[in-house]
Parts: sequence; structure tokens; C-alpha cells
Amino acid sequence: MVDVGLGSWESRLGTAGSQNTYMVNILFSIWLPFAISEYIPPGPRYACPKETERYLFHPCVCEKGTDDGLFILCENAGLAVLSVGLGNIAGRGLPIEKLVLNECKISNLFGAILHRSTVRKLEIRNTPIETIDEYAFAGVNRTLQELKIINTKLKGFPKEAFKILGNLSLLYIDGHEITKLDKDIFAGSYITNRLEKLHIVNGQIADIPVEPFQHLKKLKTLDLHGNRIAVLKRNQFKGMREAEVLDLSIVLDFGPGCTLDFTPDLTLGFDSGPVLNFDPGYTFDFTPDLTLGFDSGPVLNFDPGYTLDFTPDLTFSFDSGPVLNFDPGYTLDFTPDLTLGFDSGPVLNFDPDYTLDFTPDLTFGFDSGPVLNFDSGYTLDFTSDLTLGFDSGSVLNFDPGYTLDFTPDLTFV
Repeated sequence: MVDVGLGSWESRLGTAGSQNTYMVNILFSIWLPFAISEYIPPGPRYACPKETERYLFHPCVCEKGTDDGLFILCENAGLAVLSVGLGNIAGRGLPIEKLVLNECKISNLFGAILHRSTVRKLEIRNTPIETIDEYAFAGVNRTLQELKIINTKLKGFPKEAFKILGNLSLLYIDGHEITKLDKDIFAGSYITNRLEKLHIVNGQIADIPVEPFQHLKKLKTLDLHGNRIAVLKRNQFKGMREAEVLDLSIVLDFGPGCTLDFTPDLTLGFDSGPVLNFDPGYTFDFTPDLTLGFDSGPVLNFDPGYTLDFTPDLTFSFDSGPVLNFDPGYTLDFTPDLTLGFDSGPVLNFDPDYTLDFTPDLTFGFDSGPVLNFDSGYTLDFTSDLTLGFDSGSVLNFDPGYTLDFTPDLTFV
């Protein structure tokens, strides 16, 4: 009886062991795929639609999705079709990080095309837009931070349309047919709240009133290069307290009685061949840490009666071939720590009765081939610690009657 009982117990134990092994195998088979698989991070918060649903965005396409929103490109479409595609995106509650309208059939931007959308960056390019309606940006005015309008036929600055863009930090208009800027383009506009960078470039602007930029208290960059501006007026940039970069890259004519006052840490960049004309009665006053950079071939003409006053730490940088013309009666007064750097081939012409007065610590650096012409009756007076450096091929011409007076510590290199 005992044997039978024991055998029965062992039989039951064997059966239970088999069941336990079976359960372990099941658990192992479930756990194993997770153990050997790699971690797959979740996709972007806002993803492009599935291929079967992409037709809903027509004529636009979703280029990519991000945690901040979608990147949407719309091409070769009119306002009516665009309204459908953008409306479907807005209807799904999808924000747009960047919206590009390229080569669209729009001459007047108007209507409710963007009223339901949430857009942070908007770029309109290669589109024959001539006018923008006052309410064209209604809706996106709450979220729009960057607006680029490139290669259009914009006839005038759309001040009414821009007025509601209170969150805009960058306005970039490149390639346009705007011929003038009215004095009130930013008056009473919410765009002045945050605008830091303003580019209106490569167009037909020929004249700028004094007032337009005085409302832009937070503006750091003003870029007007490539236009036809010929004259800057007195107090042209008054009120731009935060300005750091002013790019004109044009022919500048400074007329009599004009005062141009730059605050510290400003950079003036001229890409090629600028001409700066300084007429009598003009006052040019630089504060510390100003940089004037000319990439090639600048011409600076200083007429009689002109006063140029540089404070410390001014840098003139000419990459190639500058020409500086100093006419009779001109006074050039440099304070310490001025550097004039000419990379190649500068020509400096000093006419009779010209007075050049250098204070200590001035450096003239010519890398190659400068020509300095000093006419009769010219007086050149150098104080201590002046360095003239000519690397190769320099020519100095001193005409009869010229007086050259050097004080101690002058070095010709």
C-alpha cells in the first residue's frame, strides 16, 4: 500500500513538474522578443499624414513632421485650391512650423486662406503678388514670427496687412517693385512690438523719409542693400537704439548739414564697389567699436569743409582697390587706436591745402601696391607711434612744395 501511495505521489509530482516547465516555456517565448529588440523612439508629435490621406492636403504636400509642427510646401496653385488644402490641415488641428507658397498663381493676396491656420514661418516666393489685402494675415497674426516675401511684383509696402503682426521678429522682402517707403509705414503698428530684423532688399527704393524707422525701437538689423537709395537725410536712423547692423551696399550721398551718428558696436558692410560722397558741412561722428567693411573697390570722396571725427577703436577694412580722395580744405582728425587696413592696391590722393593730423597709435597697413599722391602745398603731420606698413610695390609721390613733418617713433615697414 505504501509503495502504491508513494508511486502515486511521484506520478502526481511528475505531472506538476511538466506543467511548470510548459508555463516557463510560454513566458520565455513571450519575453524573448522584447529582450532582443532595440529601443525605437516615438515619432514626432505632429506627423505627416499616411499615404492614403495625403490627397486631403492637395495642392500642398507635407515635407516632414516635427514636434513643433509640419513643414508644408504648396506650389503652382491659386487661392481657391490653396484654401481647401490649408483648411483641411487646420481642420485636423495640425500646426504648421513652416509654410512655403512657391510659384503660385496669386496677384492679390486676400481672403480667408490663412484665417484658420496656425503658422510660425511663412515664405512666399516666385509668385507675382502685387498687393496684399489688409486682412490677408488675419488668424496667423497670433503665431507668425517670420515672414519672407521673395521675388514678387510687390508694388508698395503693405503697411495695413503687416500692422496686425505683433509677434513678428523677422520681415524679409527680397526682389520687389517698391519705389518708396511712406513715413507712416510702421506708425500705430503692432509689428513694432518684437521686430528685430528688417530686410527690404534688391528693389527700386530711391528715397526714404526720416520717419519710417523711428518707431522700430527693438530693431537690431536694418538691411536695405541693392536698392537705389541715393541720399540719406539728417536723423535718418534716429530712435534705433538697439541697432547693430546697417547694410546699405549702395552709393551714399551725404549732403550739407547732414549728421550721421552711430552708436557702439555697429557694423557697416559694403559688398562691392560702394561710393561714399561726403559734402561740405557734413559731420560724421563715430563712437567706439565701429567697423566699416568694404569687400572690393570702394571710393570715398571727401569734399572741402567736411569734418571727419573718429573716436577710439574704429576699424576700416578694405579688401581690394579702395580709392580715397581728400579735397582742399578737408580736415581728418584721428584719435588713438585707429586701424586702416588695405589688402591690395589702394590709392590715396591728397590735394593742396589738405591737413592730415594723426594722434598716437595709428596703424596704416598696405598689403600690396599702394599709391599715395601728395600734391604741392600739402602738409602731413604725424605724431608719435605711427606705423606705415607697405608689403610690396608701394609708390609714394611727393610734389614740389610738399612738407612732411614726422615726430618721434614713426616707422616705415
